[in-house]
Amino acid sequence: MKAREVSRDSDNTFVAVDHGTNNPTTFGLFGHDGKPPVYLVREYYYDSTVTGRQKTDSQYGADFEVFVKDVPPGPIYVDPSALSFIAELRHRGLSTRVKDAKNDVIPGIRFVGSLLTSGLFFVDKGSLTCRNL
Repeated sequence: MKAREVSRDSDNTFVAVDHGTNNPTTFGLFGHDGKPPVYLVREYYYDSTVTGRQKTDSQYGADFEVFVKDVPPGPIYVDPSALSFIAELRHRGLSTRVKDAKNDVIPGIRFVGSLLTSGLFFVDKGSLTCRNL
């Protein structure tokens, strides 16, 4: 099955954020039609161990604004332990969209695995940025 273009409006998108200090920081913009299939539309990936330079929450916040500038995101799921980055996103006017992500690792891996094996997870064909997933 080929990936298709997905709707890019806030009713059909969400962002998953994995904010790392010693590990990479990633943002994934996902599209859906209310249920699977799910499409990764765009990703942001920054690895401070590769660049040799850690970014501040303010810098990540600026990167996030650029990341979503042409697609108003629906919910933004952030690891609840990333309190300072959550505060940064709220400071930037995204309070109503920021949600605590569920950090249940094994169930999350199983869910994504089931999407993959069922053929219900795709990388959007219009994306040129999804190289690190």
